[in-house]
Amino acid sequence: MESGTIVFERTLSELEPLQSSSTLRYVLDDVKNGSKRYGVKITQSIRDCVYEARCGMLCTTKNQCYRLLRFLYENAVTPVHLEDIIQDICNQGLLEGLEQTNECE
Repeated sequence: MESGTIVFERTLSELEPLQSSSTLRYVLDDVKNGSKRYGVKITQSIRDCVYEARCGMLCTTKNQCYRLLRFLYENAVTPVHLEDIIQDICNQGLLEGLEQTNECE
C-alpha cells in the first residue's frame, strides 16, 4: 500500500524493445516526522516488480510539492532518475524559486 497521497498516475505502453509496459505513481510523501516539510515518491510497477524512489523534506507546503510532482509527472521521470533530477533542480536553485513563487497553504 502506498504511504502518502497519489497525486498523478501514468501508464506507459509496451514498446518493445525500448520500453516495457508499466504504471508510474507520483506520490506526495507526507510521512509525519515532526517537521512540516513534504517530499516526493515515485513508484513504477513493471509486471510483478515494484521500483521505488523517495526524496523527503523538499518543500514547505503541499502546493509547492504538488508543483514539483506535476513537473516529474509531465516529464515521465522514473524512480531510477529521481535522485539525479532533484539534485539538478537543487543545484540550479530552482527548488528555492519554486518555494518563493507559491502562495502559502
